[in-house]
Amino acid sequence: MATSTGRWLSVDVKRLNRVQEAKPTGMVKISFIRRHLKLRRASVNDVVVFDDRRTTLRPDLFLQVPNQVLLHPPSHENFISASLSTLGLPICPRCSHDHTAERIVSHALRLAAAPTGLMGYFMAVELRDVKVEHFAGTSRRAIEKLMEKGGFVAEKSDQELGTCSICLDELISSSDRTEELLRMDCSHLYHQSCILPWLEKQNTCPYCRREVEEEE
Repeated sequence: MATSTGRWLSVDVKRLNRVQEAKPTGMVKISFIRRHLKLRRASVNDVVVFDDRRTTLRPDLFLQVPNQVLLHPPSHENFISASLSTLGLPICPRCSHDHTAERIVSHALRLAAAPTGLMGYFMAVELRDVKVEHFAGTSRRAIEKLMEKGGFVAEKSDQELGTCSICLDELISSSDRTEELLRMDCSHLYHQSCILPWLEKQNTCPYCRREVEEEE
């Protein structure tokens, strides 16, 4: 398998602002985002993100907390909890509706309290449906090392080298053009244009499945 995939719901309070008003109110903005991350190894111990796509799942929702509710913490908590229960928040094994609502309520109550008294607040919450794919590709440094050791240009005058097991074409073209080839550590030969995209997703030789050596 080229990838391993994980998926979960993430709750993130992005902005926390207190707003001084004559009659303080609370405002909660809830955004629903799908995030698709693709990760690839840079080395044995390092992973890099090579693709990060975000899409909006549905329009933002706004919840306004009235002044009379904001001034009474128990009512404040009950109001937000009851309001969130009607919004149809996503539920997942790692982040249940109750847990999501609890985090939002907790942040709201902290924002409503200030040393000098109760103030208004604006809170932006992002609910993210996160999908992560880990591509078991070869690290960039290992590919560079392979190219240094096994990369070469073959010409028509070179001896018969056989076929590339990826594209199944002859390694040496019948035309007068040269071919850029790569000899793996296992001695199997490929067109560079065939093997390099493979190595970005896999860390083995396509023919014998020997793993590419990675530096510690």
